[in-house]
Amino acid sequence: PVPLVSTSEIPVQQWTHVALSFSRRSFKLNIDGVDAGQKPCARWKLTSDPWIVGKAPFGQADPLDERAAIRSDGDETDLKRPGFSGCIKDMRLHTTEIHSSVIQKYVKSVKSHKQFKASSATSVIEPKNKEKGPVVTLLRLRHEVTPTSINQQFSSQMDMQVIELFSGIAETEQQHHRGHELPSLLDLHPMTAIAAIEKDKTKLLSYHLINHLPLERIRARFCAIQLFNQRLIHVLPLVDFSQAASAWSLAHRLASLSHLIIWEVKNKAWMGVLRQTTTGGGAWATVNRPRAMRAKEKGDDDDGRKSVFGQIYRQLHFIRPSQLRSDQRPWRVTYEGEGGTDAGGLFRDSLSHMCSDLESTSTPLFIPVPNSRGFGDNQEKYICNPSSKSSLHLSMYAFVGKMMGMAIRGGHMLNLDFPAVVWKPLVGQPVTRQDLESIDTVAFNILDKLVQADKFGITSDTFCDFFDHTFTTLSTNSREIELKENGKNIPVTWDNRLEYVRLVEEYRLSEFQTHCNAIKRGLATIVPVQLVPLFTWQELEKMVCGKREVNLDYLKANTRYRPPFHSHE
Repeated sequence: PVPLVSTSEIPVQQWTHVALSFSRRSFKLNIDGVDAGQKPCARWKLTSDPWIVGKAPFGQADPLDERAAIRSDGDETDLKRPGFSGCIKDMRLHTTEIHSSVIQKYVKSVKSHKQFKASSATSVIEPKNKEKGPVVTLLRLRHEVTPTSINQQFSSQMDMQVIELFSGIAETEQQHHRGHELPSLLDLHPMTAIAAIEKDKTKLLSYHLINHLPLERIRARFCAIQLFNQRLIHVLPLVDFSQAASAWSLAHRLASLSHLIIWEVKNKAWMGVLRQTTTGGGAWATVNRPRAMRAKEKGDDDDGRKSVFGQIYRQLHFIRPSQLRSDQRPWRVTYEGEGGTDAGGLFRDSLSHMCSDLESTSTPLFIPVPNSRGFGDNQEKYICNPSSKSSLHLSMYAFVGKMMGMAIRGGHMLNLDFPAVVWKPLVGQPVTRQDLESIDTVAFNILDKLVQADKFGITSDTFCDFFDHTFTTLSTNSREIELKENGKNIPVTWDNRLEYVRLVEEYRLSEFQTHCNAIKRGLATIVPVQLVPLFTWQELEKMVCGKREVNLDYLKANTRYRPPFHSHE
């Protein structure tokens, strides 16, 4: 225990404001807006131990008791400890810093017991025996950040930006400490990060969801996330994530909080399981690149069998998956008719060829998103081809999942550009309307106008003049799909337009489900898919494809030059 005794007495039978502030090095006591004591202490970490105001409960270690006992030679009747009768323990701990001037202003504004009770900014704790001690109040200021307000105002996307912000600051600090491990977010002092942000306000600009918030609010949220992870790191290895699909399980609840679990916590458990399940010694694949090139030029390879991807798929997909569970190169390549020994370069080149084939006309598995026509966001992304549902195609999708698993195990980044509707099903997250809108903006704008037709001056009498459609829709690859039986003969009217919108959304939400399930089956043969829900879809994408952006400053700080090249050139 760390005791702190006030330098002045607290009056009895009178309302008194008591505030305790602390930093990494000292504690300060403030009574009615006036400094009443300070105590230096060694560096400490925030724990779940209770804070006590007053006398410690019977049987609990109390340094003041020990010192009094020494002075009175063991006579407990002579003990005279400072403090009022009784105690207030397990107080709510707020992470907001309050300047002494704010405390003084508040104390002056509260003149009486009546005013104090009328104040909506306070919560009062009164000792039962007013005759033996003063009334001590714990104040909750109007602008203070409480756990409830933190939860109400932060979405999952905002939490991810908070973690990304502090991770970026830790990464920046690492640039000046070459050769050392990246600072742990579990031990990162939030005030150090806040000081860096105050020094350079541009650090917040790219985080559009939180850059309008006070820095204290951001720091408080990170403190809550940090404390959650400090507790979780000891529990995580004991959780059975095979039950993640069951809503009643702890694994399911943790998976729903995956955005709050920082990378180093989940990665520690993940890497341990990967090491235990590494069984592969690698395989060999022979590739005929001229054959693949001729097939692409002639356009006679509709299924992509002759492409580099197709050739490697036929040789590796049907071997035992355990041969591919390697933390090194999962296969070695021989280019038929070409010289070269695979010391790593040929493997990486074959991987690059396969990714290029997947996002081109060489294979029928992936097509550009509808926004690629020049509307909305994500115009460069590729999505599963709804028409590719044959057994061969689903088998190829499963091999794509195996490629993702091998990339995760060995750190072999894949140059694939998929939207959230592909990654989310792999981690067990539901695809939302916003995800679909981000790849087909025009179609969903039309649906929005149908729902809000009255706002555009359209009535039941004029509806058919503006919208002449039946219960059909176009798939992502522009095929006509009937939304209900005999839908092409059922017109969309003012009365059934909302049903039409609902059926379109239901179809689009499940349009890629078969393909993503096949990818997930392949992924499950290489990595422990039960643990995958622990990650967000953005983290899974980063594990498979790496970061999209290159930090030039970080690259320069870790680049060594040898003659005849120099850093100033």
